[in-house]
Amino acid sequence: MAQSTLPGDANGDKVVDVLDVMTVVNKVLCLKVEVFITSNADLNNDNQIDVSDVMLLVYLVLHGNEGMGPGSVEDPDVDGN
Repeated sequence: MAQSTLPGDANGDKVVDVLDVMTVVNKVLCLKVEVFITSNADLNNDNQIDVSDVMLLVYLVLHGNEGMGPGSVEDPDVDGN
C-alpha cells in the first residue's frame, strides 16, 4: 500500500480533515497514534511536529490552499500584514 504524500494528511487516509488535526494534536501531546506520516504533518518544513504545524493544518482544513504559497504550505497571512 502506497503512503499518502498529501500535505496535511497526517493519518494517511488521503483526505485532509479534522481527523488529521486530531492526529497531529495527539502526536504533539505525546499520545499514541495508530498511523502518523511525519512528512505530511510537518507543514512548515522545520523537521519538528509542534503547535505551528497544528495551526497551519487547521488553516488548511478551514480554507484549503487559499492564501498558501504555491507548491508548499506556508504560514498564512491571517491578519493581512
